[in-house]
Amino acid sequence: MTSTSTDTTDLREYTIATLAAFEAEADRDGTSLERAIVASCSQSLEELSQAPELLWIDVRVASSRTQPSLLAHAWAVDEHDRLHLAAALIRDGVADANQPYVFSKKDVTDVLQRMLNLAAHLRDGSTLAEETHPDVAAFAKKGRDIMGKLDPEVVLHLITPGQYRSSFPHLSLPDVAVTTRIHDINWFLRITRDEPDEQLDLRPLVGGGLPCVVASRDEEGEPEVLLTVIPGVVLADLYDRRRDELLRRNVRIYLRQTRKVNRDMALSARTNPRRFVALNNGISAVAASVSLSTDGSRIETINDLQIVNGGQTTATLHEVFNDRRNPVDLSELCVQAKITIIPPDVQDSDELATGIALAANSQNRITASDLLSGDPHERSLEIISRDRRYTSHGVETGWFYERIRGQHAGLLAIERHNGKIFPVDQVINKSYAAQLALAWERQPHISSLGGEKALATYKKALKRAAGGGALPEAGVQDFDSLVGLAIIRREAEGAIAAEGTLKPPLGFYLLAWLSEHHGGTIDLLQIARTGVLPERLIAVIQHATPLISRVMRTEPASVPHEGERPKKELCWAAVRTITLDDGAAATSRQRDFTRQDWQAALVWAEGKRNKALREKIMRAKKLVQTGKTATNREFLADVMKEAVEKGFKVDLKKVAV
Repeated sequence: MTSTSTDTTDLREYTIATLAAFEAEADRDGTSLERAIVASCSQSLEELSQAPELLWIDVRVASSRTQPSLLAHAWAVDEHDRLHLAAALIRDGVADANQPYVFSKKDVTDVLQRMLNLAAHLRDGSTLAEETHPDVAAFAKKGRDIMGKLDPEVVLHLITPGQYRSSFPHLSLPDVAVTTRIHDINWFLRITRDEPDEQLDLRPLVGGGLPCVVASRDEEGEPEVLLTVIPGVVLADLYDRRRDELLRRNVRIYLRQTRKVNRDMALSARTNPRRFVALNNGISAVAASVSLSTDGSRIETINDLQIVNGGQTTATLHEVFNDRRNPVDLSELCVQAKITIIPPDVQDSDELATGIALAANSQNRITASDLLSGDPHERSLEIISRDRRYTSHGVETGWFYERIRGQHAGLLAIERHNGKIFPVDQVINKSYAAQLALAWERQPHISSLGGEKALATYKKALKRAAGGGALPEAGVQDFDSLVGLAIIRREAEGAIAAEGTLKPPLGFYLLAWLSEHHGGTIDLLQIARTGVLPERLIAVIQHATPLISRVMRTEPASVPHEGERPKKELCWAAVRTITLDDGAAATSRQRDFTRQDWQAALVWAEGKRNKALREKIMRAKKLVQTGKTATNREFLADVMKEAVEKGFKVDLKKVAV
């Protein structure tokens, strides 16, 4: 793989911001940095239809005299029984000035080879020591089944926030089709762009371009809609090179050949390619601009081409063209196309593109979940988040809604100062937003299934509420409520982290329990506006969290593995019955220090010439966020006492010191 050209400074800033985002997610969820990186990539791969949801397993086996080393952080099996293995490659301790770290071909080859060794291990029917864990056992059983079939296929995904500049390593396994994909920092940057940035040069084609008819012109006489016919080879090659961006505005991901329409399309391409143009509905695309030949009869170049309808056609042609067992000659196959020119400076260009996609689609019915990140609900939340500001502890900041993964890091790459406006712990991506909302609606077991499943469920609920029509736009109150939920979850970080296990689902169950027992007294809009939780709510959270955690780890008893219990509705049925003993006394007792106590102290310390105290406060804040209050009470009390003596004001009567 060769990296695309990106300004060195921009790429460095983007890498720094991306790593900070991964570290923040890892801290929030109580997971490793590798898991946060894989989860981020998995979401993007699933949206782009390059892989199913990657399931975390973290298999690492050192080499021995009897076997080579094995590795896989995550896995999946797609509709064609291809085994996907994924691993993250990171380098600790790299100075900001040297970001992104450039990995050598040996670094990358070693990781890919370890994943391939694991595939070979499964092909041989061997077992893994980690199979005592149900997740690894499920992976090993399915992996052995896939690898035991005739001509199995393996897709290796190497994921890294570093950079890789060399060619693809060549790896092979006898009688196994091996595909390698490297998702480096350039890949992450490319998929954050809502618009591709590439000119498609069609002049090398026979005739010097694509024959076209100008169907309509704008008020100034410029082409507005073009009708043309595109060779199948051109479409297949375009998808191969730019699939990350080519379908970004498409209303659905590629459904592959599991649907009858796609199977028939593939059969048509194979058996009668010359008639494909007559049997297929063609594609609809948008572009920023085109250049025509002197006589206006041919398209010579297209800028920023996006297929908004016809992703099924494009991806199917790519698949049959690259079928290693039975490749198809597409030299005689053509596809009709309508290209609408939408210059970048046109107002509401995204809405216009989506409208074209919705109007053009006729081969498969569009559902709410097909709309992905381009739906009106997502767009409106994004727009609101960019303008909305909240004041907490005298500091005005915003909450960043990430409609496309990596947008926040991209913003920080443009200007580091944006990090003060949108701090890294004030980013909400669409999957996390769905999980928070479902938890508040008392469905924490759905939130615990994972971001993608929660998002699909949430979008279906929104569509039902809208009477089955288009997804509704969100309002300012909707966004403020979302921010309020995110603040509660963030401020409960210490109490959640102190429990040690089940950190993400525990956060969702806590929100659901609060909604069940205190929903009528919790003002989400007020919490959003101030960024601060009421004292009573903090006390309730600190008292209830360990009780909820205890039940989540044991119920339902019929489910043997602790990590699977929160995904069951019976777990929520048990948790919702929890009540606080002597509620009035419990909520008035002294509480532990919270993140918001130390955040207020940190804001106060910023204006003081006392670097040592600022560093102590920052350490104290980190200890609280990671749930280490109990073992560091003396240190925390001493630091707070020093801050108070120097002028910081906090109501210590309410805080256990």
